[in-house]
Amino acid sequence: MINKKVIITALVVIGVLFAGTMLVLTGKEEPEVLVIDQANVLKKVISVEGMTCESCEATIERASEKIAGLISIEASASDKRAIVEFDATQTSLEQIMQAINATGYKTLGAEDFKEAIETNASASRCGAEKCGTGKCGGAE
Repeated sequence: MINKKVIITALVVIGVLFAGTMLVLTGKEEPEVLVIDQANVLKKVISVEGMTCESCEATIERASEKIAGLISIEASASDKRAIVEFDATQTSLEQIMQAINATGYKTLGAEDFKEAIETNASASRCGAEKCGTGKCGGAE
């Protein structure tokens, strides 16, 4: 007659082998590679009201990064804006703005990135006291 320990050991070994085989067969698939056509990529500046610190920036960035088609987002509390780069075939500026609004901040509008940089070039100099912190001290 076969010993109970031998039967139990055999069942455990079979279970482990079965579980290992299932893990190999259902293992992680390779991540999907998305090809982005640069002709569909837009870069915009969204004016955002209510950001006051780095935590505000991080909140907006985390919430927006969940949007399919968003390539990058950089929020700036001092500039009161978020610079977004996205694939227009996968998402829209409106969807990104809705995600920002859902975090409790208010989007005031958007414009092309290039135009925003040219418009705000003089205000970005230290000493222009545009940072809102009062730390510029007026020195350049």
